[in-house]
Amino acid sequence: MAVSELLYPNGFYVEEKKDSYARIVIPLLEKSYAITVGNALRRVLLSSIEGYAVVAVNIEGVDHEFTAMDGVLEDVPYIVVNLKRLNIRVDESLVDLPARITLEVKGPREVKASDLDIPSGIEIVNSDQHIMTITTDREVRATIYVDKGVGFYPLEDYEESYKERFPINTIFVDGNFSPVEKVNFTFEKVRYGSFINKEKLALEIWTNGTVDPVDAYLKALEILKKHFEAIERKLVYKTQEVEFVDIEEFEKSLEEKRKLPIESLGIPQILINFFQKKKNINTVGDLVSYTEEEIADWLVEEGFTLDDMEEVKSAVKKLSLNFAKKSKQEQ
Repeated sequence: MAVSELLYPNGFYVEEKKDSYARIVIPLLEKSYAITVGNALRRVLLSSIEGYAVVAVNIEGVDHEFTAMDGVLEDVPYIVVNLKRLNIRVDESLVDLPARITLEVKGPREVKASDLDIPSGIEIVNSDQHIMTITTDREVRATIYVDKGVGFYPLEDYEESYKERFPINTIFVDGNFSPVEKVNFTFEKVRYGSFINKEKLALEIWTNGTVDPVDAYLKALEILKKHFEAIERKLVYKTQEVEFVDIEEFEKSLEEKRKLPIESLGIPQILINFFQKKKNINTVGDLVSYTEEEIADWLVEEGFTLDDMEEVKSAVKKLSLNFAKKSKQEQ
């Protein structure tokens, strides 16, 4: 008989459950395993659960994103942001991807997600989501494209071969596919026999309503299991060359880049003056703390062009940095 043995968990239970929220408890873990398991599950839940999102939109009469539409209160960037907020559920047995949703409305009126012409096999959970406000009797026609993905996928990373599948003048959208919006975990010490240092893990999961949070938890476990099964296999030879990166050094380099003055981006001085004098943005970190949509809105309001926004995005991408995924109000 061993002096000590590793304790394995005996399962989980659901302590609280609502439509888009669940509190899941793993009642018994070995000492220090709660953080290990909790961190792994949290990362997978936030980054690796498949979902559906708007990836592109084609609006009749609109050539590019950074423009305004006569008779519509919101500029196109605002409309795109509203479309990105649609929470979409898809039955792939009934619809091919990328799926098409159409809009054909006449004003004056407020346009919501419930006004979309949605084919069988697609459901928009937040049907009251505002899209635009038509202030005149004009008509608006648009085609919205929905696809499947994992996590957050910036539009700059869409392959050209993928973009070529869409009509000319299509506006591409960052794909925010993750159906899991937030994950927290806590743990506490519990008694097990004569031991008082075992642990209990509580995991809280919030989704956007398109997936059941318990199903998301089970999917995260499946993903982790597949990874561990894969790395259990011993390779006879190297299957491909891999460039190894020191994560700590990489993070330090990104932090140093965020501290750089905004002048280091190499963008036109008129843009630098605008950011510094009107938005109090003096470093690269200040700039990327805002979402791409927020910055685009500022530039449109100030009379800048699509090319100006593309210069800003290109300069940030060259530094291997990304804009914030959520506005400061949403965080």
